[in-house]
Amino acid sequence: MTIQQLISKKRLKKELTNEEIEFWIKGVAKNEFQDYELAALLMAITINGMTEAETTKLTIEMANSGKMMDLSKIEGIKADKHSTGGISDTTTIALVPILADLGLKMVKMSGRSLGFTGGTIDKLEAIDGFNTEISEKKFIDGVKKVGASIMAQTQDVAVADKKLYALRDVTDTVQSIPLIASSIMSKKLASGADIILLDVKFGEGAFMKTAKDATTLAKAMVKIGKNAGRKMCAIITSMEQPLGNGIGCTLEIRDAVEVLNGAQNRLSEVVIAICVEILKLAYGYSDAVAKEKVLNSISSGSALNKLKEIVKNQDGNEEIISDLSLLKKAAHTKVLKAENNGKIVAINGEMLGEACKLLGGGRIKKGEPILHEVGIDMKVALNDDVTTDTDLVNIHYNDKKNLDEIIKMIYGAFTISSTKKSVKTKLINKIVR
Repeated sequence: MTIQQLISKKRLKKELTNEEIEFWIKGVAKNEFQDYELAALLMAITINGMTEAETTKLTIEMANSGKMMDLSKIEGIKADKHSTGGISDTTTIALVPILADLGLKMVKMSGRSLGFTGGTIDKLEAIDGFNTEISEKKFIDGVKKVGASIMAQTQDVAVADKKLYALRDVTDTVQSIPLIASSIMSKKLASGADIILLDVKFGEGAFMKTAKDATTLAKAMVKIGKNAGRKMCAIITSMEQPLGNGIGCTLEIRDAVEVLNGAQNRLSEVVIAICVEILKLAYGYSDAVAKEKVLNSISSGSALNKLKEIVKNQDGNEEIISDLSLLKKAAHTKVLKAENNGKIVAINGEMLGEACKLLGGGRIKKGEPILHEVGIDMKVALNDDVTTDTDLVNIHYNDKKNLDEIIKMIYGAFTISSTKKSVKTKLINKIVR
């Protein structure tokens, strides 16, 4: 068997066998193929697609190409949640303590971000002392002790996926649904959870730009998970505007804590919806019963106390959760007023994310340090009526480098009109089971 035979089969729109996929992925993990050979195969797959059986086998082989987390020592139902990413998406930090408080074992392996703003790991490290670079033993002990652990993804998980993704990034093969689905799900399968909830975003501030594309991806990933024996659900959510109020690590920690203190907003709506779906998968609850349990966990203060336990167990300063003023602050703030009167009919989240990155709140290159304290605090939302006296955003910054460019970008992200109508998109578009 040769890699050229696989390239030829996919070029001719033929289905790869399990043996051929195993040969391919094991070869990738062992560096047995040339980049140009793999690039040719990836392009053939991007053009001609893969069947459900091929995609499932590819995912399983990529998961097995690295370390598989052994969670057998943890009693109870293990659950994981993954978001495809978006602006001001800090759902993990709010929902993990809720579900842990309600008896689930939350096993969360998260990443840092190369994108606009920090990933979940970066946000948590805005809490003084919080340690995400923990061993597998400490991770498991934490789940057993407090019901949840959140750790940085290790380099030995889904080794083949890392190599293929690096090639996809430079060969215009990122957009292939089978390749996206297998990349995400290989890491989720490797994490070992019984239940996997996928939050698939769409819109200007997300990777998938339309609800249709997001649904196609969600269906593919749910099928893969089910075929691999996991309980699966995907929620399709809109990213036509930032999900929370804060864009930037410390601001997003604040938003998550506010949800646990009972705030009702777009972020809390998505957090509650995800928690409800996971509880239904875990215990067979009705929507009403599951939602009641989630709301009780929040209103009683139990979820907030659980977050303090999680933070303390991973060496963080849990007092920050009670007193957000202890979070590190940027040196300066600047309020921007609306430029004209009218209604906010569009918000370009991607542009706001780029502005946050220029402030130092995101990375351009892997491994770069990130400024947790900088960011953009939203003061308005879609469909709000504004005047030139209305606060649009509050910028948190450390120095004036690029500030004029950043201000221009932020103003460019808002469309204010007295004649145009905004496009109304449901926040929770669809649920795929």
